[in-house]
Amino acid sequence: MKTRALRSYLCFTLLATAFLLGLAGCDKEESESLRIGDDSFNNIENGVWTAYYPNTNQTSITIYGGVKPYTVSSNSDILKVNMDKLSDAFNYETLGVGDAEVTITDAKGESVGLKVKIDYWSDKMKIVKLDAYVKGDKMTVAAQKELKEKALASIPVKAGGGYQFIYTKDQGGIVYVYPDKYGEKYKEGTFTRSSLAVGNSSYRKYEIKLDGMERTYIVQRYYPSKTRSVAMVPYGFYEDLLDQFTDDYPEVESVYTMQVVSAVF
Repeated sequence: MKTRALRSYLCFTLLATAFLLGLAGCDKEESESLRIGDDSFNNIENGVWTAYYPNTNQTSITIYGGVKPYTVSSNSDILKVNMDKLSDAFNYETLGVGDAEVTITDAKGESVGLKVKIDYWSDKMKIVKLDAYVKGDKMTVAAQKELKEKALASIPVKAGGGYQFIYTKDQGGIVYVYPDKYGEKYKEGTFTRSSLAVGNSSYRKYEIKLDGMERTYIVQRYYPSKTRSVAMVPYGFYEDLLDQFTDDYPEVESVYTMQVVSAVF
């Protein structure tokens, strides 16, 4: 009798465990609803995806839950989407700016929407320090000081100002120049961006047209002194002004300014 009772108890325990596991499995399956989660890398938050045009660094948007295979569609010509590469993520291509919506549908026919706002990509740079360098072995100290002051005065922004480069095309577009404080009153110009090769190195170059003048900025590291032992070396905009001041200062050998960039956000 004891053996039979023990067997009955064990059978009951196994059946109960299996039943509970089955319920847990059902709950898990039901909880895994079709969705697009928040994704800080791809700027998705609360069901809204902020994308950029032109987009040269495409990534995939991951799909969670539901039942594979998925299908994906867009309601606008400014955004192309497909499932060509991965089974759980869709690829995209932005073709313009504006609003769109992506719809993801799973094998059960369940669907979820993702609102999309496409804006122009931009580089936002705040300037926190201005500096200038003058070299001329035959120049007097007074002349060097005077030229340095003129070079600093030629910079179109103050410390605290900055630039927003808005890419309305692949390698250029509109630039907002904030003379006094970033994010406030600005002047509008145009720019193109390219690469400058110097030996084995390559530097980013911005050519800006503003107030009827053309400026060329080279992005370089900023070393405030001759030593290069600084642990964290910031970057800045280097502008060569030699041609601009040679007539007034024939003995000058080199003159340039640096606008130190504190944040790119």
